[in-house]
Amino acid sequence: MKIIKLLICALLSAMLLPAMLSGCENSGKKQSGGSPAYYTSYRDIPGVNDKEIAAIEALKLSRQSFSYGELLSTEGFILPDGTYAGFTHAFCELLAGLFGIPFKQEIHGWDSLKSSIDDRTLDFTGDLIPTAMRQQFYFMSHPVAQRSLTVFTYGDSIQI
Repeated sequence: MKIIKLLICALLSAMLLPAMLSGCENSGKKQSGGSPAYYTSYRDIPGVNDKEIAAIEALKLSRQSFSYGELLSTEGFILPDGTYAGFTHAFCELLAGLFGIPFKQEIHGWDSLKSSIDDRTLDFTGDLIPTAMRQQFYFMSHPVAQRSLTVFTYGDSIQI
């Protein structure tokens, strides 16, 4: 049963990663050979201006890393060897590559996640749904990726 759960998690992660990375495609440019070019730095993203670049670089100079907190879920989980996996792990690696500074994934319970965001000991999370009230207190963006939920069942079983 454990191996089945691990395989399902690996399969879901493998399906989510290409969908996430497809949003980074620069359709206006092609690498030699005709394959799409991907952004390797935030500086290459259209619309990023000199003032924003200076602000990002100043922030990077004041930090060793950023933290990305989340609830234990299929989007972020710990493998038997203690390493992180899932969408959030891939997202943190993508951000680290774009900005040139580590984004460290942290697993929290709800109370710890919320209090750590509130007291600013945690930098980012994807586990707060943007509501009108929350947007009065937090800097919140629109979703960074659209992900589908797929349910796998065995044969004609109606149980998940």
